[in-house]
Amino acid sequence: MNDYSQPDFYHFSEDSLILSKYVLDQVNSNGIRSILDIGCGSGVIGIEIAKSLKGSHKLVGLEPQKAFNEHINLNVSFLPSNCEYEIVNQSIGEFNSSEKFDLIVSNPPYFERGKGRVSSSLERQVCRTFEIDDLSILLHKTKTLLSEKGVAFIIFPTSENGQTKLFDEFGFFLTLKVGRVGIFQLA
Repeated sequence: MNDYSQPDFYHFSEDSLILSKYVLDQVNSNGIRSILDIGCGSGVIGIEIAKSLKGSHKLVGLEPQKAFNEHINLNVSFLPSNCEYEIVNQSIGEFNSSEKFDLIVSNPPYFERGKGRVSSSLERQVCRTFEIDDLSILLHKTKTLLSEKGVAFIIFPTSENGQTKLFDEFGFFLTLKVGRVGIFQLA
């Protein structure tokens, strides 16, 4: 694992590593030409995946908080030369793209607004809680941004029963359960 740059207010967790490793085990790296990492934070998930892909490809890091940009810009140095990278500072609800993606990944906030621990840092709170959009917006937009033969993976706590029912409604299915989290797939 590379020594990724991260802000003081938020560090990526083991969930990010679980997701990137699982995705690499599941996808045919030859067919992936475009990746969207939703809520990319420091860019770890997308970068870990893109490093292993063959051929030229594009990675779009979608991150609403500009405070991560400095760290993303440092971390993209780990990408191979065959990977084009773009940072988009928008929430998934704001993001409009005519481009469809072959692979979409996300380790979104786990808590609904008003639930869970409240942080004194707004930046940290946005990482933990759906302060900007909500899970249904994330799932809907993921489905609309996925290419015809694309695949999406989202890691999320399986104990959040009310929220995990939304995955079923949008056509996602649980493909792996690791402790308190599961990886949900849309193909």
